[in-house]
Amino acid sequence: MQSNDLKTFFQNLGLIALYSQCIECDLKKIYAGMANGDFQINLGEVEEATLGQTVSMLQALDNEDNAPYFSAHDYDVLYAVNCRRNFWTHYLAREVVYLSGQEQLKKFAKLAKDLELDLEFFAGYRVYIERVRFDVLKKYGVIKE
Repeated sequence: MQSNDLKTFFQNLGLIALYSQCIECDLKKIYAGMANGDFQINLGEVEEATLGQTVSMLQALDNEDNAPYFSAHDYDVLYAVNCRRNFWTHYLAREVVYLSGQEQLKKFAKLAKDLELDLEFFAGYRVYIERVRFDVLKKYGVIKE
């Protein structure tokens, strides 16, 4: 891989991390809005939770009344987002760091294509979750129209 390709790769990797953080933050606000009690106190309860923990907590809360806001498919997607985010932020290094030469270049080339696909998805999904956050916070009276 040329240095320019590596630069793009790592820029895309940074965007995945950023979009993941946006999704996580919005999910925490959704949780805080759905939970009974004060929004800020509820938000503090999930402040230190990871993305995966936040999804689990939100799913449990959302299903308490047997009328969940999110579908089972929505949660499947959220768990998949968490898995892909974990791969890119935690496991990527072991996929390529211990390789060298052509083997490393081939692996980087494949990963670059996968990263571009994930980046496209994360970029759109971040916007979707942001819209959902506004809808949920309106529904639960946290923000007024």
